[in-house]
Amino acid sequence: RVSIGIESFDSNNLNILERECEYSDIEEKLKKMRLRGLTNINLDLMYAIPGEKLNALKKDINKLLKLNPTHISTYSLIIEEHTKMKINGEEYINEELDFKMYNTICKQLKKSGYDHYEVSNFAKPGYKSIHNLNYWNNGEYYGFGLGASGYKDGFRYTNTRSLTKYLKDEYIYDKEIMTKKIDMENEMILGLRKMEGVNIKTFFDKYKINIIDAFDIDDLLDKNILRIKDNYIYIDDKYLYLSNQILVRFIDT
Repeated sequence: RVSIGIESFDSNNLNILERECEYSDIEEKLKKMRLRGLTNINLDLMYAIPGEKLNALKKDINKLLKLNPTHISTYSLIIEEHTKMKINGEEYINEELDFKMYNTICKQLKKSGYDHYEVSNFAKPGYKSIHNLNYWNNGEYYGFGLGASGYKDGFRYTNTRSLTKYLKDEYIYDKEIMTKKIDMENEMILGLRKMEGVNIKTFFDKYKINIIDAFDIDDLLDKNILRIKDNYIYIDDKYLYLSNQILVRFIDT
């Protein structure tokens, strides 16, 4: 599987992101990959970039679709602290436009045959990301390298960002032992990112408690924000854009 962080083909977006990306260059690279049998290809799309218009996003989507990847990952821009964007005073686009952009992406990719299987991810049949599904299913994984995160043998860890310490075998910077309560919270906030949601029976088999007894979510079910179907609990499509506000309900603050 090959994943390429294109983000955008729009010159204004690329200028803000300080990136370079030529459509013809990507097209040529994909052609060479496919000739060598590398057909499982993901392309990343970033949107909600400061100053971006809806038409610019639509053009980016159309160009991505023309490249015919098997998987597309989409990301609404987050302006992190201590980044050049934050220091330069770049501001988020308004929330209504962000919402329109998200809906546009979902509509156009579904129409083009991509399965919207996770909040930000779309795949052609048979090409869902196996390693990402492991994260969303709260599975264990190793993290290698500076700043990498892992989850193994009941604890989550983050590696040091210091190359000096890493080369001295002082790998782990921080780790957290997973209690049953924290593990259940993770099971929900990760699993509810999937369109199918969390399997109620699997949750009970792992934790010996029903989801509706473990969390105070009766109001979310009554309002049909959360729904139950075929033994899965999931977020209704209409509320996916607000998923972060829903997921915090599963964390004991």
